Amino acid sequence: MFLTKISVRHPVFATMVMVALLVFGLYSYSRLSIEQMPNIDLPVVAVVVSYPGASAQSVENDIIKPIEDAVNSISGIDTLRSIAQQNAAMIIMMFDMEVSSVDAVQEVRDKIAGIEANLPD
Repeated sequence: MFLTKISVRHPVFATMVMVALLVFGLYSYSRLSIEQMPNIDLPVVAVVVSYPGASAQSVENDIIKPIEDAVNSISGIDTLRSIAQQNAAMIIMMFDMEVSSVDAVQEVRDKIAGIEANLPD
């Protein structure tokens, strides 16, 4: 009601306010920075292990289980996925967005270094 009364009594003033808002919006939109490829840090760590001559079952038991048990204690892990194939294993750890990828990689390296002696050659 308030805006309606002003618009009816002072149409030039109401038009000028709308034009000023439009000009301010266009100016702000033109100065808005948009990047095609923004610089983001996705905290994802992948561990790939080669175990020649091993079946998928032995890769899971000898490689994946010990590594999963070791890295499970790292804080900030959102998702932990493992893939066991013949002759190879892949463990993918997705961390929360608050965790730095550099810190995540260092923690995973430390945990794997602690169990490296127990893994097969």
